[in-house]
Amino acid sequence: MKKQVCHNDAGYFPACRRRDQRNLILTSIFIVLFTMQGYGQITPSITDIPSTRDIMIDLYSVKNQNDGVFNTQFILTIFPAQLIFISDREQFIANYEIELAIKDDSGEQAAIQIVRDSIAVENYDDTRSDRWKKLYQFPTTLPDGEYIAVLMVSDLNSRKSMQRKFSFTLNNNQQLVNYSSDIQLGCREWIRNENGGNYAIMPDPQRVYGIGNNKLYSQFDLYPSEGDSSLNGYRLICYNPSGKASVLAEEKNIPVRKKLPIMHTFATDTLPPGKYHLALEVAVNQGEYQEIRRKNFRVFQNPLDLRFREYAAILAELKLIMPKDDWRAMKKLPQALRQNALDEFWKEKDPSPETAKNEVMTEFYRRLNYARETFDRKQSDEKLSDRSKVFVRYGMPDNITRQEDRVYGRFLELWQYQEEKLNVLFQDIMGFGEYRLLRPYRLLQD
Repeated sequence: MKKQVCHNDAGYFPACRRRDQRNLILTSIFIVLFTMQGYGQITPSITDIPSTRDIMIDLYSVKNQNDGVFNTQFILTIFPAQLIFISDREQFIANYEIELAIKDDSGEQAAIQIVRDSIAVENYDDTRSDRWKKLYQFPTTLPDGEYIAVLMVSDLNSRKSMQRKFSFTLNNNQQLVNYSSDIQLGCREWIRNENGGNYAIMPDPQRVYGIGNNKLYSQFDLYPSEGDSSLNGYRLICYNPSGKASVLAEEKNIPVRKKLPIMHTFATDTLPPGKYHLALEVAVNQGEYQEIRRKNFRVFQNPLDLRFREYAAILAELKLIMPKDDWRAMKKLPQALRQNALDEFWKEKDPSPETAKNEVMTEFYRRLNYARETFDRKQSDEKLSDRSKVFVRYGMPDNITRQEDRVYGRFLELWQYQEEKLNVLFQDIMGFGEYRLLRPYRLLQD
């Protein structure tokens, strides 16, 4: 099959490479996102990159009004993109099993949940569509304490499994914390039914907002009649990526009830990209506000949107794939013409302009995100290392070999691209994991 590429005099950028996609799947398949902190929350275990996630998980502790005991739900979303679909007459089916096992700090099993399910689609292209994702809720009655959970997802068609272990702490019955449930974040989803479907607000374990998901729906329960104290008010605080706080909602007149559901909706289309968190604070007995619950979320915006990014930073990225003359011309553009020029550049590269998604642009920024998280974690700025530049241009190599240079005591790393008949050699020059390109030495020259 002929490879679809965007040619230019600075190399080429493959738009749709099955080998590259397959290798990246091997490194990112069934990535689980844990980005919760604070009371009764999970500590982050991996970096959250929206373009590489396939399974999302969240915790939500809420009080059972019948017995007053906190129940903790594990909310799980599975995306079909990395499952194996087999043909069955007029449809394609993925079969899988989810097992969630939880142990307490003494090693005793505290809970286990097992479910088998399938996803069936009529068109094979739908096997990579997010609209076929599935949401699961696993309720537990775990008491406060420290726990270790093991999540296993088994693809029953390929007979392959992944296992993810993570730890979490529940503190639901601590003083003040028991005045509320966890904060649960949601999004507006189209729910299919016999009549076609309708929109509904659903829990969102992914918790990524901004472009394509421009409204954040938050929900929590207050328990004003808890104990002998008087709940005087609450407020919801949002902390932006730099740590600056802003009050999103505040209420000082709290009626005394056994349970008081609270919902708030916030627009996210104008928020700069980055990591945020919502904090729920309460005031008791005319005292000061104190934080009792917290939930993290991320905002992802169009990487070409000049409202949120510097023009020079975008151009530095595009320099990897843009012809020299075009890049120099774009660099000289007046400010009024820059946004349109960026949009037109990617519009010309769109292999399917009749759809909302630009596959070439999506692949480019997916590679950028992956490269920065894999090769440039020690970088303090957005400057790309040599390995990142090669990865963005050529994708995941077919083979990576690392060996020590015994003469100089430095490590060498060889990337092999079979289809391009290209061997790329890097060396850890200083011994600190910062690999520089050795050969072909002209590969990255502009």
